[in-house]
Amino acid sequence: MCGILAIIGKVNKETVQQLSKRQSHRGPDEWGIYESPGNIILSHERLSIIDLNTGTQPIQGTDAAWVMHNGEIYNHEQLRHSELKGRQFRTTCDSEVIVHLYEKYGYDFCNMLDGVFSFVIADGDKCMAGRDPIGVKPLYYGKDKLGNMYFSSELKAISDQCIFMEAFPPGHYYSTETGFVKYFNPSWADYKVCNVDFKPEDLRNALTRATEKRLMSDVPLGVLLSGGLDRIGH
Repeated sequence: MCGILAIIGKVNKETVQQLSKRQSHRGPDEWGIYESPGNIILSHERLSIIDLNTGTQPIQGTDAAWVMHNGEIYNHEQLRHSELKGRQFRTTCDSEVIVHLYEKYGYDFCNMLDGVFSFVIADGDKCMAGRDPIGVKPLYYGKDKLGNMYFSSELKAISDQCIFMEAFPPGHYYSTETGFVKYFNPSWADYKVCNVDFKPEDLRNALTRATEKRLMSDVPLGVLLSGGLDRIGH
């Protein structure tokens, strides 16, 4: 869990820091900020999970683009050795693959990410934001009376700045060039094609794979279980 705050427009850094600190409980390990030449500010409250030493965010790509990210990209190692093979990385952080995919593919890369995420990329005067397919990671957006646009992990970071606020739609990305675009369009979204026979072993295998990939961490982790099988005896 991290806290992200991005503003497209002219806002001073002191104000950005004050707003960002309203989310500091989401990322107690460190704070980072980047201001692009095109008046886009990224502020990141980090909880260190992957790459404790060099994963400070926002992270610069190969050229002018910078990214900040809340979540985990489970297939980041695979992407480094396939789609992004040969590119120079600054960190071992899973978040960095996002900015490299953007630099290589433009806006058409969110379906390559296996994970839970909300992110914002600043590239000069261009900005891109995205949220995972079912909205596991929170993201909100809004506008102030001057027309500046805001993105944040929690509403309280922007609530007294904006005159309009909404939840960022899951499975979408936004860019200053395209507006909102729905990138997640699975075939099974149409109930008429959901006609595969149920096999308990397939469900078990899928749950096992889903659990295994979520164990990715450079820090200790724990599991809380509640099976709902409690019995009261007399």
